[in-house]
Amino acid sequence: MKIFPLAGAVLLGAVLQPNANGQEADETRIEDTIIVEGSREAARYDAEVTNSLGYSSVDILEIPQSVQVLTGDLIEDTGALSVGELLRNVPGSANTLSRTTPFGTASLQLRGQPAEIYRDGLRDIDFSDIDQSALNNVEQIDVVKGPSGLIYGTGGPGGVINVVTKRPLDEFYAQGSVTLGDRNTKIVSGDVSVPFGNGVGVRATIEAERSDSFIDFSEVERDNYSLVFGYDNGGKLTGSVVYEYMSNRDDQAMTRVGLPTSGTITDTFLPDVDRSTYLGEPAYDFTDSFGDMLSAYAGYEITSDWEVQLAARRTTVNFDQAEVRTLGELDQNTLVVDRSRARQLELELEHDTIRGVVIGNFDTGVISHEVSVGYEYFDYFLFIDNASVSSSDVPPISVINPIYQTAPFTNGAPFVFSSDERSDEFFAQDIIRIGDATVTAAVRQVDTRFTDSFGLDEELSETLYQIGATYALTDQVSVFGGYNTGFEANSGIAADRSRTGERFDPENFEQIELGVKTRAFHGLSATAAVFEIVRDGILVTDPVDAAFLIQVGEEQSQGAEVQLNWQPNEALSLTGGYLYLDTEITEDTDASRVGLERAGAPQHRYNMFASYTFLDGFLQNLRLSGGLTYTGESFASSQNVLVQPAFTLVDLSASYTFGRYRLDAILSNALDEEYFNARNEFTVNAGDPRLFRVRASVEF
Repeated sequence: MKIFPLAGAVLLGAVLQPNANGQEADETRIEDTIIVEGSREAARYDAEVTNSLGYSSVDILEIPQSVQVLTGDLIEDTGALSVGELLRNVPGSANTLSRTTPFGTASLQLRGQPAEIYRDGLRDIDFSDIDQSALNNVEQIDVVKGPSGLIYGTGGPGGVINVVTKRPLDEFYAQGSVTLGDRNTKIVSGDVSVPFGNGVGVRATIEAERSDSFIDFSEVERDNYSLVFGYDNGGKLTGSVVYEYMSNRDDQAMTRVGLPTSGTITDTFLPDVDRSTYLGEPAYDFTDSFGDMLSAYAGYEITSDWEVQLAARRTTVNFDQAEVRTLGELDQNTLVVDRSRARQLELELEHDTIRGVVIGNFDTGVISHEVSVGYEYFDYFLFIDNASVSSSDVPPISVINPIYQTAPFTNGAPFVFSSDERSDEFFAQDIIRIGDATVTAAVRQVDTRFTDSFGLDEELSETLYQIGATYALTDQVSVFGGYNTGFEANSGIAADRSRTGERFDPENFEQIELGVKTRAFHGLSATAAVFEIVRDGILVTDPVDAAFLIQVGEEQSQGAEVQLNWQPNEALSLTGGYLYLDTEITEDTDASRVGLERAGAPQHRYNMFASYTFLDGFLQNLRLSGGLTYTGESFASSQNVLVQPAFTLVDLSASYTFGRYRLDAILSNALDEEYFNARNEFTVNAGDPRLFRVRASVEF
């Protein structure tokens, strides 16, 4: 690999660069944004507190669970074009779908397990799936690793990805940028914050993209904007109202169909299948997704020790799409692959959330308490109008010279379905501080009712627990241990039946984690942890009849993880990590599956991103950055037959600031690594090829 000259240059510069602690610079800091008239500061890739594991700001050293914050500086310097791409900076994260693929966030993983997207601490069901490239309104992303059912209720065992959006600033701020690049990439964005006085402010962001995809017939046509009104005059009352809108359209493609495993990751004796090949039907396929989100937050300080927090959200999501969904096995003689299950789908989602929390601080002798007691209501309504095409009407297609239909398929009779999920959730948490020790104990009771248009009326009830502790060895080092639980309560569990007619139970998961955390310890902030995640009641396709699911039993994931941020001097910033993961199916109705590994969960993953900022000399204010992500080999399916090869991605970038202006040059997948992410035994999705782009921005 040819990344070593860059890494050497960065590290050599770190050694030769004089310490700039004594330099004076005329600069104004606006949150993570710096308007520089003198020397540019190094990037900050670490954070000290988070709101994503409780209902008030908690020092990360006191949290008995691994938490990582992806800062605004990191978002800017990486030039990431999606949430999935940005998460490469989290050890053990994975995203098997391109940003051009609808429902892409469903493939996000942490520690080899599914993860959930939240937005400002409230559930974000399918909203980010409209446009996972919508990062212009993102202040930072907090990643909570492992089950987090106590704080967030139902969710994935891998963890929670909490997207923190921007709020109005105390001073006027405006920023605009234009991005141009390969594949006809065109992106414009803007961000304006205006204070009106007396604590009232407004902030608006907008972003639009019109680009070509690397996949034939596919284009990127997306728009998103937000408008935030905030109030905070330093008194007892604070509040904000946030409106967000997203849309994403592709007129001739629905890129989820993928490519065959043969000719991509296996059977190398066959002609290579070009990663740009589209195996759907441009005359039939399309996707049009849009939605909006209206959120309101308020806080009131009753006394200096007690406060009330209220939050409410209304979200609508719409997907109108047609697609050829399924590939069969490639015929190695004719290089033709069977296709089936074409359909046109209209999907509408509405979800409402209301949450109220009372937070109080009090002492009992030498013990201090920070107590949170609250209630959350969640209502999730789903409507589906699905019209399928007979499998016999979907012809096979050549993967080398595809010939497409000249007219759309004829859809069959529509299948209309609706369901409603309503949850009442009560929770209580106590953060107990005794000298250098902090104990966190909590419980959450979740009662959910499912109804649908077919007459389903089911109720599920779960109690979740968390107990953990940290101990401060010094002001900069703490050790921690914790036990936390979660469960997956969704309409599929309530409505689906097994092949024998039995109703499924919720899937449950729990995590035990032990570790050590440091902050500013010789410039190093890090978390090292060992963990075990147990999942019980997993639903997979029934091998006897693929139209049904089975609840296969139990699965364990054990591993060790290291995540670090290192800033040895004022010029060099580095973030990186490593995950070792060992997964195993421990109980199953099929004895031959016991002992197999989890699909898509490689044993080894590591990542690194570093930037070096020239603080003086003729290169002053130039920042060079480089990142590397390695994903080890894994199995493509639960049968552990097909192996997904390892791959390494390298990203390079450079930025230069002069006054209020900034110029970025970004090279993603710099070595043009050809890689594919397996979805099952027959299908893979191609990863994005090399992409060069230039971004010019100005701030006021």
